Amino acid sequence: MISIPIMGDESCFTSEDVAQELELGALRVVLVKVARTGFFKTRKIIYLCQQAEIPCMIGSQGDSSLGAAASLHAAVAFSNILFPAEVSYHLRMKGDLLRTLGIQERGADRTR
Repeated sequence: MISIPIMGDESCFTSEDVAQELELGALRVVLVKVARTGFFKTRKIIYLCQQAEIPCMIGSQGDSSLGAAASLHAAVAFSNILFPAEVSYHLRMKGDLLRTLGIQERGADRTR
């Protein structure tokens, strides 16, 4: 038998969706997109995952630098965000509102 870890993404729109997937034992990591879930739902989803000891990752949906900044705030606010945040889409945009986020090639600096 081969064990393949599954990441919840498109199936994890609400905390209820995540709770159901966690109850089934279907998830090993959850990708949270702040632009999709907003701050309130994002917090609920991440707290559920923390209680189940499931790590999370922060992703984006073609966010501007403003959206990337919001996602990075969520990424550093929780201890179970264990993977690099996928929030670099804004670096490809021209004419973006915010040009400097302090993101370097190696990634945003997260100190605890």
